[in-house]
Amino acid sequence: MDRDIYISNEDLIRRRDQNAWKDCSTPLSRYLRTDRPIALLFRQIATPSFEVWSFVRKARRFGLEPVILEHVNDSFSVHNSYKRSLAVMPIALGKNCYNEIVWRRQKLAKLDSLEGCKLKSIKLASGESLVSYHHRKLYGAFGARAPRLVDLKEIVPSVAFGAQGYYHDLLNLLHGNVVLFEDFVVDPQTADFFTRVVLPAYEGSLMKMSGRPQIARLTFGGRSASPFWNYYPPSVSDSTMAAAQGGYHAANCI
Repeated sequence: MDRDIYISNEDLIRRRDQNAWKDCSTPLSRYLRTDRPIALLFRQIATPSFEVWSFVRKARRFGLEPVILEHVNDSFSVHNSYKRSLAVMPIALGKNCYNEIVWRRQKLAKLDSLEGCKLKSIKLASGESLVSYHHRKLYGAFGARAPRLVDLKEIVPSVAFGAQGYYHDLLNLLHGNVVLFEDFVVDPQTADFFTRVVLPAYEGSLMKMSGRPQIARLTFGGRSASPFWNYYPPSVSDSTMAAAQGGYHAANCI
């Protein structure tokens, strides 16, 4: 149901090769003080998962600067697989003789203690916040090549009104030299969100702006529904005995 909203890889390649990106004075470009075309990934917390590695590589292959737009004011939910992976990180260790991924859980917190907490307010037992923990892992993994980070509330004031409010403003950013990378519909839950929230915002942006919002597929086909994208490479793992044994640290929200 979302296939008609995406621009093609061929179009991205053409723009890269012909240096054909449009106006670079978009609100996001001015905020970041850059004249480079921007690839945007919208996630609650920037973290070095396989999805983020893939996004960064794809963005740079198309000649785009990777930027992660964060929504740290969002609330934790055990029913959301992405949010669960932030608190109980699935570490991929390799593959077995059946070509299946071998992985273990790196538990940062008990999930039931976090339900409903604002992500930015979650503190681990060490005193470090959950957001800072994942940022530290991100910069440790990417170094100077790390994507730039932007807090959603800094460029979309309507974030306080919930997704049905801020998605209109978010999609209105996707013009000129800004492209959002996303797979909106991968399962029944995301299909419902797309129908209720994203599609009305998309249609509203079509009427308000000249041209459709620029959205490219992050992955393709059945791969987009794979839980693998929320896994982490072994290098991200904490080198502690507690983590190796699958233990967890107490955490709370303040």
